[in-house]
Amino acid sequence: MSFKYRHLQPCGNFFLPSWLTCVILLLNLAYACKRTTAGGKTLKPDPPKISEAEWQVMSALWRKSPLSFSEINDALEGSDWSPKTVGTLIRRLVEKGAIRSESQGKTNLYHPTVTEDQMLTAESESFLSRFFGGQLNPMVAHFFEKEKLSKNEIDEIKKLIERMEEK
Repeated sequence: MSFKYRHLQPCGNFFLPSWLTCVILLLNLAYACKRTTAGGKTLKPDPPKISEAEWQVMSALWRKSPLSFSEINDALEGSDWSPKTVGTLIRRLVEKGAIRSESQGKTNLYHPTVTEDQMLTAESESFLSRFFGGQLNPMVAHFFEKEKLSKNEIDEIKKLIERMEEK
């Protein structure tokens, strides 16, 4: 299966943003995305776990919603999936609570119930937990050691760190 959205890169069994975007997202997560209050109560439930194929349906809905089944099918034109497969993906996403269906006459319109940012945060937390024991520093060090960073990328990272230190 070919994944046509260049801003997302394969990572294990799911897709994440490019590694630099992932680092930036995780740095933001470390400073800004607290999931519990001082009393330990959860602020928001975790978004549902979704497959790579389901992520593509969600991406279409995040770009524009609501969409009908035929509009979702058209948005996934490059995927080589049959309409039956697209219907199965939509049904699973409804069952998981990731999207909701709204009847308008003879047509169902589909809306995302979670934002792309919520899903990226959950996937990033899952990735960090599974591969780096929940520790941000080893993950960032791993990417810095394994990737050839351009001067431009290094400058972007420095600016991000400076902005975070100002908070």
